Amino acid sequence: MFARYWDQPMDRIRSIFVRPVPSGYVFRAPNPKVFSAPDHYLVNEVQRDAIVAIMAPGRAPLLRALKFGGFLLAAVAGVIVRACETAVIAVWM
Repeated sequence: MFARYWDQPMDRIRSIFVRPVPSGYVFRAPNPKVFSAPDHYLVNEVQRDAIVAIMAPGRAPLLRALKFGGFLLAAVAGVIVRACETAVIAVWM
């Protein structure tokens, strides 16, 4: 159950940036400055859902495709380099 929970981007964002409090939820905004405290906002459930929907990454399939493409490119480059090394060794012998 834990792995499935963290596999969902909206649940991940909700657990990282939004904490429940008795009067609603505290939203910790992402901090664009490195050495300062982040801003916190008190939001209700509707606002929380709207914030999480905006922050959820919509490019997960694109990122997976780029990772797979990079892996495939690295594998093909390795085969080509190995073939070139073999050809150079054959010429020198």
